[in-house]
Amino acid sequence: MKNFVDNVIVPFVSGALIVLFMFGLWAISQNAIEDEAKTYGKISHVVALDREDDVVIVEDELGHLWEFYGVEDWQVNDCVVLVMNDQGTQAMEDDVIVSTTYSAIG
Repeated sequence: MKNFVDNVIVPFVSGALIVLFMFGLWAISQNAIEDEAKTYGKISHVVALDREDDVVIVEDELGHLWEFYGVEDWQVNDCVVLVMNDQGTQAMEDDVIVSTTYSAIG
């Protein structure tokens, strides 16, 4: 009986624990990757300027409106490249503008 426990049960339980531990590490790493925020580019055009509040309002190719501060030299119909952060979610409504750049192409 001692040989059976030493030769079969102990290796089986040890192997099962190792497999469960590895699966746990894999699951944790997959969740961490999915929750990581990503940046992406978005082309938009200036549709309005609020000089009083220093706000530039732009519309992207899908018709969503975005705002950022800094009217300065912007003009209606200027093409703007937005670098967006998705906040680690699938919902576009919570995305934020990281940076803006004027583009002559667009």
